Amino acid sequence: MRRYKKGFAGFLAAAVLLQGSVAVMAQMPEASGGLAVRDLSGTAYKTTGQNVLWMPDLLSFSAIGEGKRIAETANSVHDEELEEAEEQDLATPSDAEDDKEKNREDEDEKEVEVEQENAGREKQTEDKGNTDQKLQEQSQNTQGLSQDTQGQSQNTQEQSQENEQNQNLENGLTTATWSNADRNLTASMPNVGTDAFTQWFFSNTEEEALWEWMFAVLEGEKTETYEEFLLWYEAHEDEIVQAYHKLSGIGLMSSSVGDLWENWNANMDFPGDGTRNAPYQIDSLSRLMGLSEAVAAGQDFSGQYFELTRDIDIGGLTVNSGSWNPIGWYQNYTELGGKVSHPFRGHFDGGGNTISGLKIVRPSLALTNIGLFGVIDGGTVKNLTIEAEDIVGEDNTAVLAGAVLGDAVIYGVTVSGYVNSKGNAGGIAGEVTGSERRVTIENCSSESIVLNSEGRDSYVGGIAGNVQNAWLVDNRVTTQDGDSNRIRGKGYVGGIAGRTSQADLYNSYVSGTIGGNGSRAAGGMIGKYQGGNLVLARMAGRISATNNGSASREGTFIGTRESRDRFTYGTEKDNHFSYLFTNDAAKAKNVSGSTIDGDNSFTKEAHIGYWTDNEKKYKIVAGRTETDSGERYFYEELEDAVRYIVTQKLNRQFTSADYAQGISFQIDHFAPGYMGEPVRGYLVSIPRIDAKNNNGTFDTDVAKLTAISATSNSYYRTIHKDHAAAIVPGSVVTVATAPKNTGDSRYQMVADANVPGGVKAPVFVDENGRWTRMDYVNGGSYSFIMPECDTELNVEYIKVTTRLNVDPAETSIHVTQTRSGDRKNPKIVTEVTTQEGTLIARYIDTAQDTSVQVQPVAIHGEHNEAGWTADRTMRWSVDDTNLLVNLSDAGYTVKDAVIMPNLDSAFIQGIINREVQAQADGQYQEKINNTIYTQNAVVTASTNPETSVDNRAVYANCRVNVTFQILDNTTVRVEDMNLNKEEVRFTVTRRLTGDRRNPQETIICSEPVILTAALRPIRPFFKNVSWKAKEDRKLISLTPLGDNTQDCRVEVNYDAEGKKNPAWIQNIILEDNERKKKDPYAKLDGKGTCTEQITAVSEDQTYGHVTASCAVRIDFVTVDETVIHPENISLNQQTLTYPLSYDYVTGIYSEIKSRNGFGEKEILQAEVLPELAQQEPYAPYNRKVEWISSDPDAVIVENGKIILLDHAGWIKEALKAYPYKAKKTVMITAKTKDNGLTAQCEINLEFQANAVHVSYTGGGSSGGGSGGGSGGKSSSSGSSGKSSIVGANTGSEAAGPGAAGPGAAGSEVVTLGIEGVPKSAVPEKGLPDYVVSGEWMKEETGGWRFSDGSRAYADEWAAVENPYADETAGQSPFDWFRFGQDGLLLSGWYKDSDGRFYYLNPQSDGTMGRMFTGWNWIKGTGGNIYCYYFNENSDGTRGALVCSGMTPDGYCVDASGRWIKDGSPQIR
Repeated sequence: MRRYKKGFAGFLAAAVLLQGSVAVMAQMPEASGGLAVRDLSGTAYKTTGQNVLWMPDLLSFSAIGEGKRIAETANSVHDEELEEAEEQDLATPSDAEDDKEKNREDEDEKEVEVEQENAGREKQTEDKGNTDQKLQEQSQNTQGLSQDTQGQSQNTQEQSQENEQNQNLENGLTTATWSNADRNLTASMPNVGTDAFTQWFFSNTEEEALWEWMFAVLEGEKTETYEEFLLWYEAHEDEIVQAYHKLSGIGLMSSSVGDLWENWNANMDFPGDGTRNAPYQIDSLSRLMGLSEAVAAGQDFSGQYFELTRDIDIGGLTVNSGSWNPIGWYQNYTELGGKVSHPFRGHFDGGGNTISGLKIVRPSLALTNIGLFGVIDGGTVKNLTIEAEDIVGEDNTAVLAGAVLGDAVIYGVTVSGYVNSKGNAGGIAGEVTGSERRVTIENCSSESIVLNSEGRDSYVGGIAGNVQNAWLVDNRVTTQDGDSNRIRGKGYVGGIAGRTSQADLYNSYVSGTIGGNGSRAAGGMIGKYQGGNLVLARMAGRISATNNGSASREGTFIGTRESRDRFTYGTEKDNHFSYLFTNDAAKAKNVSGSTIDGDNSFTKEAHIGYWTDNEKKYKIVAGRTETDSGERYFYEELEDAVRYIVTQKLNRQFTSADYAQGISFQIDHFAPGYMGEPVRGYLVSIPRIDAKNNNGTFDTDVAKLTAISATSNSYYRTIHKDHAAAIVPGSVVTVATAPKNTGDSRYQMVADANVPGGVKAPVFVDENGRWTRMDYVNGGSYSFIMPECDTELNVEYIKVTTRLNVDPAETSIHVTQTRSGDRKNPKIVTEVTTQEGTLIARYIDTAQDTSVQVQPVAIHGEHNEAGWTADRTMRWSVDDTNLLVNLSDAGYTVKDAVIMPNLDSAFIQGIINREVQAQADGQYQEKINNTIYTQNAVVTASTNPETSVDNRAVYANCRVNVTFQILDNTTVRVEDMNLNKEEVRFTVTRRLTGDRRNPQETIICSEPVILTAALRPIRPFFKNVSWKAKEDRKLISLTPLGDNTQDCRVEVNYDAEGKKNPAWIQNIILEDNERKKKDPYAKLDGKGTCTEQITAVSEDQTYGHVTASCAVRIDFVTVDETVIHPENISLNQQTLTYPLSYDYVTGIYSEIKSRNGFGEKEILQAEVLPELAQQEPYAPYNRKVEWISSDPDAVIVENGKIILLDHAGWIKEALKAYPYKAKKTVMITAKTKDNGLTAQCEINLEFQANAVHVSYTGGGSSGGGSGGGSGGKSSSSGSSGKSSIVGANTGSEAAGPGAAGPGAAGSEVVTLGIEGVPKSAVPEKGLPDYVVSGEWMKEETGGWRFSDGSRAYADEWAAVENPYADETAGQSPFDWFRFGQDGLLLSGWYKDSDGRFYYLNPQSDGTMGRMFTGWNWIKGTGGNIYCYYFNENSDGTRGALVCSGMTPDGYCVDASGRWIKDGSPQIR
C-alpha cells in the first residue's frame, strides 16, 4: 500500500473511514499525514497531515459501512487522536485550534460557535446511539463483509471468507464472492483499463456494489488486477472522487490539499447555503483563506455563490512570509509552473468591499498563475476592489487573477498596486483565454497600476496581458508617468491588453504612460494585434519611446501587428477599427505603430480623431484633412459608437429592452456632463406607441412620446422613438406626449380621475425592472428622476370614438290598413313593412297572422365609421316610446338596436278613429282617403364617455319615419272618372354651344308624361278607355297603355335634328336665324307657347259613358351658351430702341456716377378683334391679354408698360471687357388668354459704360529684336512697386506656363484696363524711328498680315503703327507684334527659340497681338486667375516672362512665372 499516490491515499483514507477498515488505515503511507474532519456541528478539525475530509453529520454509507462506526475503527497510527476526539464526542477542537479561533474571531462569533457546538454534541450523541443500534442489527445479517466492529478478534467464518477473497484477487479474478448484487454487477465487467471498462465503471457509480468491488481490489495489493486498476485510477482520479462524493453525500474537499498549504490558518465554516439568494459569506481573513484552501482541496464551487460582507486586510497574513496563496491554485510545490488542476468556478460577489494588503512575493519559487485568484474558469467575480502591495511572479501575474478561462465574467472589479513578472502580466488578469462563449471583462478599472515584465515574448496590459476569445468592455486604465511607475515591459505592452486574438475591445479608456525603453511594441490600447475589434477607445495618455531605432513600434492605439493579421477601418459590420480618439491631431493620425503600408490610412468614415474644449467637442482626422464636429458634441460621437457596436457588431436593436439580451455584458452609454463633456449615462429608449383595438388589432404609431433631460439641457438632444440616447442618472427628465390624430382616428391617454392630470401617466422602468409612473407636470408634460439603469419609456393610449354613425341614418316603417268588402262592415288587414317593402308583421282584424314571422327593424351603430376603437359598445334610446317600441338590450352593448311600431299608438289610432268617423258622417259615400300619414321618432346611440373623445359621450341618431295609410277597397257605385293630372307641361329646348359664329345646335324635350284614368269611387274598368287629342295629334302623340288602356303616354312632336319640326317651332327657329345673319355676334333667345287638350272616354256598366280631360301646354325656349373668341391681336409698336449707359467717376472700377436710360418706358397697347360693346348680347367674350418678356432679367412688362432693368446679366458681362459696350434684343409678346393669339414688339438695347480706360501697350525693343531700347515715348515706366499687384485686375485668360503650356488650344483671353499697374505713357505726337508703318490685311479666315509696302513680315518681331488703336481709350498708336512663319499675326502665349514665354493680346479690342509687359492677371484654362510679370526693360528680352525668382520690384514668382506668397500661388 506504500505505492499509493498522495491523492489516492487521501481518497482511500476517506473510504476507509466510511468502511471502518482498520487494516487499510494502518497501511496508509506517512506522506498522507493526518486528517482534517468536521464534527456534527460543522466545525473543522485537522491533523498534521494534508488530507482533508468534510463529513457533514455522521459519516455513513449503508452498503459499505454496515455494522461499523467511525470512532471504533481507530486502531491505526492515528488511534490516539481519534480516541481523544471520540472521548470529546467528536466536538472539542484542540487547544491550538482554539488559539487560532481566538486570534481571528471576535467574542460574538465565539459565542455563536459554542452554541452551535453544544447543539451539535446533543444531536450527534443521539445519532450515535441510533446508528450503533442500526449497525449492530446489520452486522448480524452480514456474511463476513468486514472486520468485527470491536477489532479484538475474528471468528473462523470471517477469516475463511477473507482468505477466499484474497485468493480470488491473487488469481486475477474480477468477480467478488461475497454478495449476489456484486456478482450480478461484475459479471458483465469488461477488462480493467479498457475504454469499455471506463464506460462501465462510470455508468454504475450509483451502485454500492461497485465501490465494494473497488475496495476489495485495493486491499489485494499483489494481484494483477490491482496494478491495472491503479494505473487506470491515476488517469481518472478526479472523476472517481467526484462520483464518490455524489453518491455518499460527502463534501470531500480534496484527497490531498498539498504541502503548499501547511500552517494555512483556514476557516471553512461559511455562513449561508451557497445559493444566489443565500450565498456563503466571507467576513474574515480566515474564511477568505478557507475559500482558498477549499478550492485547492478540489471543491471548485461551480454553481455556488460567495459574498464578501466587509473589507478585509490581507496584510496581517503571517504564513508564507505574508504571501497569499491564490484562490484556485496548486496543491504542492512540485506542481508549481504546471497546469492548475483545481480552478475556481464559483460566483464571488465583492459587495463593493475592498481586499487590501495583497502581497505575493516568493521569487525563489518562480510562481505562475498568481493574484488574489490563481485561475478562474467560468463563474463570476464582481463588485470588488483589490489593493495590492507587491505581486512578483514568473508568468500569468496580475492583481485579480493569474488566468481567467472559459466563459468567466469579471465585472466591476477595481485593482491597484505593483505587478512584476517575467511573463504575461495585467491588472485584472495575466492571461485571458475564453471558451466558445468567451470570457467577459466589463466595467473594470486599473487605477494607478504599475506593471512590468522582463520577458521579450511577454504580453503586458493594464487590464490583461495575453487575451484570446474574450470581450473587454467599458474598461478603464490609469497608470503613472514615472520611468518605472508605468505600464511597461520588454515584450508587447498595451494600455488595455498586451495581445489580442479574436478579442473585442469596446469602450476603453487609458491615461498615463504606456511602454518604455526596450519594449518590442507599445500601443495605447493593444500591444500586439492578432485579431478582433477595437471600437470606441480614448487614449488620454502617451506612448513612451521604446528606443529601438527602426524596429520601434509605437502606436497611439495599436503597438504593432504582423502582415497576416489584417484589419480594416470603418463602420461597416465587418470592419475592425473605428471611433478611436485621443487628445491631439498628431497622435490621432498614428493609430498603429507597425510599419505596414496603409496601417494609418483611413477616411473620416472610420471616426478617428481627437477631442477639444475639455472633451466637449472633437475633430475627425483623415490624412491631412481635419473635420470639425460642428454642432455635435463629443459625447454624441461616443454614443454613436455605442450604437454602432450594438446594431452592427452585436446585431441588436438599440433599445434598452433588447440590446443586452443573450450576451454577457451590457455596454455603457454616454451622456453630457455639466460642461458638455462625456460622462456615464444610461440608455433611454422609446418604442412606437400603439393602441389596441377592441378586435385585437393595433393602430400603430398613434402618439408622440419624447424626453429630454432638464439637467444640462443645453447639451442634450430630444429622445424619441427613432432616437434613443443616454441621460445621467439622478437627472430630472422631462417627458412630453401628444396623440397623432388624423381625421377620425383620435387617440387619448387612459382616463383615471383619481390621479393628477386625470389620465394614467407615462411609465418608465426603474432599477428593479418595474414599470413606474411618472410625475404629472401639466398638460401633456411629465417628469421623473433618471434611474441608475437603462430604461424604457411608454405610455398607454386608446383609440377613442370621435364619430358615431348609425345605419341607416333614416329609415321608414310603413303601416298599411286595407279595408275591403262592405264599407259599413269592412274586413281589416294591417301590414307592417320596411322601407324596402319587406313584410315584417301582419294582423287580421286584431289578431296576429302567425304565417308571417315578426321581424323587428334593426339599426346598426358603427364607431368612427369602419375604424376600430378600444370600446365598441353603445347604448340605445328612443325619444317617442309611444310611437316606437324599443326592443334593444339595456345598457352598453355591441348589438344593434331593434324596434317595432306601436300599433296602439295615439298617432295610428287617432287617424283611424278620425277617418272612420268622417266616412260615417258622409253616409259612406266616399272611400277613406289613402293619405300617407307620417310621424317621426328618433333612435339615439350614445357611447361610453370614458372611451370617447374628450371623455364626452358621442351621439348618433336614426330618424324613424312611421307612415300610416288606409287603403279603402270597400264597394261603392261608380259616379264619374277622373285623370291623375288636370294639366301637363312640356318644354322644347334649342341649345346652342361652342363658337358663336359657328355654334353646335341640339334640340331636346322634357320627358313623356303618363296620364291615368280612374273611376270614382274606385272600381275596376270593364271596358277599354279611349284617348283623343283636340288637334288630332299634330302637336302631341298619344300611346294607350294598360289592360284596359286606362293609362296613356303623352309625348311632344319635335325633330331633334332641327329639320322637320312642327311649323310653330320651325317659325321661331327661322326668325332667330335671320337675326343671326344681321348680327353674327349677338345671342339668340327665340321662344313661344302652344296648347292642346286630351280627353279620356270610358263606358261603365252601371253608369254609362264617363269622360275626363287634361290640358297640355308646350313651351319652346332657346338657350344660347356660345362664346365669342378673339380673332386677331396687334400692337401699336413693333420695334423700340433704347440707349443705356453707366457714367463712372474715373475708371471702370470707380464709383458709378449715374445710370442712364433705365426704368419705366413706353406703354405698349394691344388691340384685340372683334371690337364689341361690353353688353349682355356679346357675352361671354374674354379679351384679356398677358405680356411676356423673352429676357425678364433685362426687360419686364407690366400691363404693357416696359421696364428696363439696370442690373441685368448682359450688362454685367459687358462690364467685364473693354470697351464695355453691348447690345441686347428682347422680344415682348402680347398673348390673348383665350385662343392664344400673339403679337410681338422687338426691344433693342444698346449699352455703353463711360469710364477712363488706360492700358499698357508695350514700347521699346521686343524680345525678338534689338529695337530702339527705351527711347520710345511709349516705353514702360519700369518697376511699379507693391501696388502694381494689389491693385491689378484680371488681364486675360489663356493656357500659359502654369497650365496646359504656351499657346494651348482653346485659349480665351479678356483684357481689361489694369488700374494700379504701371502703364506706358500715350505718345503725345510722332512715333519712334524704329516703328514701321504700312498696310494691315485681314484674311477671310480672320487672321491678320502686315506689309510695309516693300515686303511682308514673317517669322519676326516688329514695332508696328496700329491705326486701329483708340487713343482716346488709352490705347497706344504702335505696339510690338510677332508674326509667324506663315506671316500671320500671333496671339496668346508664345515661346521663342530660346525657350522664353511671351504673352500677345488675343482680344479683338483694336490691339490684338500686342506684347504684354509688366504685371498682368491672366486666367488659365483651369479657371484660376494668376498674376505674371513680363520684362519691361529694353535689354533684348523685353516682354519675356520672369520665372523662378525675384522680379525687379521685389516679388517672388514660381517656375511657371506665377506670383507666390508664402510658397503658394496667389489667385485673383
